[in-house]
Amino acid sequence: MAGRVFVYGLDGVPLWFLRDAAEKGYIKNISRLMDTGVYGILNAIPPINTPPNWYSAFTGVDPGVHGIIGFYTLDNQYKVKYFSARDRKIDPVWVIVSRYGKRSIIVNVPLTYPPDNINGYMVSGEDRYGPPTEEHVHPKSIYNLVRDSGYQIGIPLKGPIDNALKQLYDNLSRRGEVTRSLMERSEWDLTIVVYREPDFIMHKFLGLDNASGGEESAKKKYSKVPYEILSKLDDELGKYMEYLDEDDHIIIMSDHGHKPKKLSFSINLFKARNGLLKIKYAKKRKKLINLGTLRRIGFLRWIWYKLSYNTRYRIKSLLLKIAELDKGIDPSVVDWSRTKAICYMKPGAIKINLIGRDKDGTVSINEYDEVVAEIKRMLLGENDRWIREYNMPMLRGVYSVKEVYREYDDPLYPDLFIIPHEDVVLNIQFYGDSIVNEVKTNLTLNTPFHAIRDVSDHVPEGVYIMNGPAFNRMGLGPSLNMMDIALFILYLLNLPIPSYMQGTLNKDILRRDWIEGRPVRMFESRRFKIRTRIRGIRRKFHGNI
Repeated sequence: MAGRVFVYGLDGVPLWFLRDAAEKGYIKNISRLMDTGVYGILNAIPPINTPPNWYSAFTGVDPGVHGIIGFYTLDNQYKVKYFSARDRKIDPVWVIVSRYGKRSIIVNVPLTYPPDNINGYMVSGEDRYGPPTEEHVHPKSIYNLVRDSGYQIGIPLKGPIDNALKQLYDNLSRRGEVTRSLMERSEWDLTIVVYREPDFIMHKFLGLDNASGGEESAKKKYSKVPYEILSKLDDELGKYMEYLDEDDHIIIMSDHGHKPKKLSFSINLFKARNGLLKIKYAKKRKKLINLGTLRRIGFLRWIWYKLSYNTRYRIKSLLLKIAELDKGIDPSVVDWSRTKAICYMKPGAIKINLIGRDKDGTVSINEYDEVVAEIKRMLLGENDRWIREYNMPMLRGVYSVKEVYREYDDPLYPDLFIIPHEDVVLNIQFYGDSIVNEVKTNLTLNTPFHAIRDVSDHVPEGVYIMNGPAFNRMGLGPSLNMMDIALFILYLLNLPIPSYMQGTLNKDILRRDWIEGRPVRMFESRRFKIRTRIRGIRRKFHGNI
């Protein structure tokens, strides 16, 4: 009889930091699972961002197939389109297991609003603040339980750092209480709970010990916060493990990794200087920015620094908003009639302004491949310059959508992906005097949480830990792909795996006697075949680049 599967999602946690935390004694439960099971690098898929990779993990396909490429994208009218579960094109594992009569508990998986009508319980994850509404839970009968717990989907992390951290830690605990209450409520076969909190912490605090800028006292005080969040999550895991049996399997995983950054590269400023992107009112905007130099004049400077940090931050934010600069990528300030390409998403998603697809397209279909090649040449040339001047590369690679996804049929998909070097972060804002800048923290003891600059950013190398009767006790194992997770979940539940899934069931980490007793079963999905036919019809009418 197949045991149950418990998936513990830790957003943004890299293997290297998990091992460091284990060596320092912060994560005793996780460390024990690593020692008695198998763990390794879990590689993310471009774009290296939260929604596409959680969905790749739970659908077994890349974003080109499942359709979720980020929190948002730009449509053909240059409007920001936000994704939700309605945009998903492939069923995730919790829908599949429901068809076989098995019960699931799904809590806080990103972009799962509205919830699926599954056999079990679901509390949607969404990029929003505040408590869930009745529309965020399935079935409605669990709403009072979720509401009365005080759990919130997201916490607005503002104000003093210590207060923000306390709110974050408290909500983390409340999510655990809600999930365990649901586990007690009825029998279940699959539980997935995702914690976004590590990613929020990593961005602000990972690598503070070696970061430039900021106050030394503040950096010393808060440099341990990434370890503290893992310690609290380890305590939560211990509580979950009390609900598990010897026959159950545990999968701990992250959607991507993190790495402290040394340099930032202003990709859109680079494009603008190379004639690929044009901004409206550039001269007027520059004059407005230059007004900031008035602060350097003695009297105004004296007044400026008499204001509280919060007041100064609000004034600066307002001025930048007036200048249409605060968003970094505000489509309304782009002169699309003179723009060939733009990087509209921080993980490195580039859109080509295509005639016939985009409202004011400037690149014809015949020129498309040439423009893609031109952008690649420019970026690789810049990469060579970095190697000469900074003694480090800027890029891991630049890839067209054709090179990254096996298939794709949506005009909302990016045309190119940039994977920066692990020490480099992409800056997609339009303003600034320098394309390359040192990454510095602005952390002081009085800096509001929301005003702390990021010192760390995403890298593809996340982590997986698998433990249970099916797995070898091998410690460090092979690297896996994000899409592999769905196959392991279905296999461990003794369910057939849809043949369309692109992941691999790596048998090296499974016990031989387990595989012999439970051979892998595959099946052809009729739903997927119908979708494939529809995609073929769409290509005939709309073409596919």
